[in-house]
Amino acid sequence: MYGMNKIITSLFLLLMSLKCLSQGFAAYEVKSFIDKGAEVVVDNSFAPYEIKSFASKNASLVTVIGKGFAAYEVKSFIDKGAEVVVDNSFAAYEIKSFASKNASLVTIIGEGFAAYEVKSFIDNGAEVVVDNSFAAYEIKSFASKNASLVTVIGEGFEAYEIKSFIDNGVIIIIND
Repeated sequence: MYGMNKIITSLFLLLMSLKCLSQGFAAYEVKSFIDKGAEVVVDNSFAPYEIKSFASKNASLVTVIGKGFAAYEVKSFIDKGAEVVVDNSFAAYEIKSFASKNASLVTIIGEGFAAYEVKSFIDNGAEVVVDNSFAAYEIKSFASKNASLVTVIGEGFEAYEIKSFIDNGVIIIIND
């Protein structure tokens, strides 16, 4: 169940980051949310020191959208125990270095990476979220590495392809 929650949180982050939505909360308000047990998703509207202070309160409740931060800042969030969601705004070698710190805290949005890079992320133990920017055969090859680390956004695939992904054990997100 924890893995599913992480996937849902990661996808929510992706959608929020793509739409550039921001609630405009102050750091003290976010800390109060964490104190009440809320999971928070933060981006570069907060300074790195603020995000590290959130993680110091309860890292398991903090997810950071990595876009807009330097690689060393993302590593510092991981060091504090926060989950990070990163995309192709980072080079593949930087993402592998994030995964080497603690792969269970790293989710990668696969769009914009080559299939061999996505496979290497999976080999390093990081979760990947992929979409129809990859061919069905590539997604099946990701699943053959470690299906539990692969989430597929089903939009743009045929029903028979989605069924084959499910047969391979990946998580499917179907949106209408």
